[in-house]
Amino acid sequence: MRRRANLDKYNVHPDELYALVKEYNRKCFLLRQGYKKNSTILIEHYKREVKLIKNLCYKKYGIVLD
Repeated sequence: MRRRANLDKYNVHPDELYALVKEYNRKCFLLRQGYKKNSTILIEHYKREVKLIKNLCYKKYGIVLD
């Protein structure tokens, strides 16, 4: 109940937020793999993807992902 009340404050459906955070976590994982492999292409691509998701989440819901 308490968790649902917190989501109501942000006016966001839990499934939408869950999908967005799941995608964010996946992209961050792939970014870390790019750093481990020292692959410039992967790092640039996933850094851009992570930034887009963070900006979308902040602009749409007012929630900061870190």
